[in-house]
Amino acid sequence: MSQGMTTGKALASLERARVCKEEGNALFQAGDHQGALRKYHFGHLETKSLTVHFDPAATFGAVVIDPKLKDSIIALHSQLLGNLAAVHLARANWPKVIEYCTALLALEPANAKALKRRMRAHLELNQLNFAEADAERIRAACVMDEEIAGLCTRLAAANRSYEDKYRADMRGFLLRK
Repeated sequence: MSQGMTTGKALASLERARVCKEEGNALFQAGDHQGALRKYHFGHLETKSLTVHFDPAATFGAVVIDPKLKDSIIALHSQLLGNLAAVHLARANWPKVIEYCTALLALEPANAKALKRRMRAHLELNQLNFAEADAERIRAACVMDEEIAGLCTRLAAANRSYEDKYRADMRGFLLRK
């Protein structure tokens, strides 16, 4: 956005982002993940460009948008990040799931869906320490559903398997002459 950001321009950009989100939702529901990804990405770019106008220091003295819009922009930005993560989850693109969930968690640290999705991605990538950290955050928030319970069961099994393999490797190492 240019230095001349006005509330009118911000509202127009916010509306474009909302339209992209709605169109992306329809495409996602229809199973067109590539189309949904494109729409969510365009919406994400719109909201991301607006967030720099919250801080006068970050814009080098540029006109800052109306603070009343801040909550709407952040809420839509968060929804788009969650939707991007959902598309990448459906496509089994685990690094992107982690990327978008981490960005969402920076805005909403207690977002259970983002924690659950990121935990699953870490499990799929066999990043057990990171999955365990997300599991702890989920437990601390007292958020538990059937899917989270299943992920926690998978995590415990993966940890046991890792420990068994480690013990066997160490046993073999120590028995060598």
